[in-house]
Amino acid sequence: MTVDGDRRIVSFRVGLPGETRLERRDAGSGGARRSNTAAMTMVLAALRTLVGLAFVAAAVDEIVEHAQFAILFGRWQLPHPEISVFFVAAVEIVCGALLTLGALVRPAALVLATFMVGEMLTAGRIDGGVHFIVPPILFVVLVFYAWRSGRVSRWSPTRRPGTQ
Repeated sequence: MTVDGDRRIVSFRVGLPGETRLERRDAGSGGARRSNTAAMTMVLAALRTLVGLAFVAAAVDEIVEHAQFAILFGRWQLPHPEISVFFVAAVEIVCGALLTLGALVRPAALVLATFMVGEMLTAGRIDGGVHFIVPPILFVVLVFYAWRSGRVSRWSPTRRPGTQ
């Protein structure tokens, strides 16, 4: 048995006499670490999908209840509230769908994080309550996904040095 960095490598000979070859395999918790990483990746992907679907659902509600949201946007002092409702809903649908699909996660998450800052500074400042509590939580989650998506790109054929 040899030690390679922080991993234990088991070396042994296999095959018939005269044609033996040396095989090396990990011994230890390397497989357990990989399965924990895979499980965490699945959980984070499910959470990303749920957050994306929540934005899409909120946007559909804004479109269906356009008149009520236009009144709210006017009270929150947003310019042209009738048009702003459609603009915000369109951006939430597009970025929420991108998050749900896992495509362009970094730009979609950063745009939605910016919207959460805007919601906290407008609706949270005037109405408070849920408009002051939920946006900061979503902001942290969205910035986490924007940060995480740049570390390992599943679309690139090779991993960059210094990343997982």
